[in-house]
Amino acid sequence: MIYQRLQIVAGTFVAYTLIFNINQIFFGFTEIADGVHWIYLPSGLRLMFVLIFGGAGAVGVGLASIYLNSLFHFDGALISAVGAGVISGLAPYLARYVCHRKLDMDYKLTCLSVPKLLYVSLVFALLSVCLHQLFYGWAGHTSDWVVSMGAMFLGDLMGTITMLYLVKWVMLKAQWQGFW
Repeated sequence: MIYQRLQIVAGTFVAYTLIFNINQIFFGFTEIADGVHWIYLPSGLRLMFVLIFGGAGAVGVGLASIYLNSLFHFDGALISAVGAGVISGLAPYLARYVCHRKLDMDYKLTCLSVPKLLYVSLVFALLSVCLHQLFYGWAGHTSDWVVSMGAMFLGDLMGTITMLYLVKWVMLKAQWQGFW
């Protein structure tokens, strides 16, 4: 059981780091402040990993986020990197909890419809932007809250919807091709 959780943490760490780097290559120009993008694909993985893997997914996302923040943002400020990383793992976990309570979603995601998926994406984006921007404001990393919140909300929402539907498309293609 512990070995399986460690594999999930390691796998989410690697996948999140990979998608972050892909996002930097293709959408790095959309970054308007540290950690604030108009399009942010890793947010979709945050939610997806936590929906599927629960706490282990949140830990993997959080650790990857701490690592990436310490390398690319905040000029080596460890408290900022850790704070933003913890929020990156916590926000999708809170969204998962809220949606399971309010939408009666089961933890196996067997009844996940398109409207529920959109609702979860909205709840996640709102929680993520609010928690991140409160932290960035407290840590002195944001100068224009309105622009940063708007950009981060749209970036997280667009990245989440893009990644979730990309995965859904790949699964449908694989199913159509007879892979499972």
